[in-house]
Amino acid sequence: MGLQTGRLKIQKLLFLTVAIFFIFSCAGLSTQSDTADPFEQGLALFKQGKYEKALPFFERSVESRTDFAKGYLYLGRSFLNLSKWHKAIPPIRTAISLSTGKMKQEAANVLLDALMGAALLEFEKGDLDSAAGHLKEILDIKPEFIKARDELVKTLFAFADKLMSEGLIDEAILRYKEILALAPALLRAQEDLIRALSEFAERLLQEGRFEDAIEPYSELIELAPEEPGAYIGLAKALLKNGDIVKALQTIKNALQKDPASSEALSLFREILMQ
Repeated sequence: MGLQTGRLKIQKLLFLTVAIFFIFSCAGLSTQSDTADPFEQGLALFKQGKYEKALPFFERSVESRTDFAKGYLYLGRSFLNLSKWHKAIPPIRTAISLSTGKMKQEAANVLLDALMGAALLEFEKGDLDSAAGHLKEILDIKPEFIKARDELVKTLFAFADKLMSEGLIDEAILRYKEILALAPALLRAQEDLIRALSEFAERLLQEGRFEDAIEPYSELIELAPEEPGAYIGLAKALLKNGDIVKALQTIKNALQKDPASSEALSLFREILMQ
């Protein structure tokens, strides 16, 4: 009986020892987990492709170390790999501002990817102004980035056409000029700009804004010097604005381009009678 009692005591003692060891082991693991570097934990998950799970660790790493460039970089890269372009941009910008040398260049390259992703997404959503803004920033960083330039040209065309359809011709003109600055030899941009300037100048003339009409007509002549219509329009604007001498010279230029133009001849006679 005494022997059995002794064995029971030994078993209880062993059980308690194991239980205490287990409790302290768990506490140790918990403490170790709590004190582990959140960046390293996030990096381990990042390398496994677990970007969503890595995010809170990278966020913690920059909360405790606000000047930790690498933490911001990997936070941005995690968002980037999840196609969360807009969320990726702010931390990557911070990484660029905090870093130097190779890391700064790496962060800049990542920013280009984020900006391009954001621009393409905004283009699909129809937010053409924001899309153009991101693409312009890409070209500010890397002017030789051909894909960004091509996407910007496409975006600006869509934006300008939309503005034209809304009657915002003066705004559309600015977009067409931006396109020509990017691609000076692009014939479509030249033709669209001429069309927009012609419509805008004619509208100003009809509204009685003669002085304002002079500039777009003058631009038209620079773009299409052989087109008599631009000279006729400019002559009308100058005449209505009281500049008879310039109006006369301008209508003479129109007649040189098209001597048989009845509109030019009629305006020529009207100017002579002033």
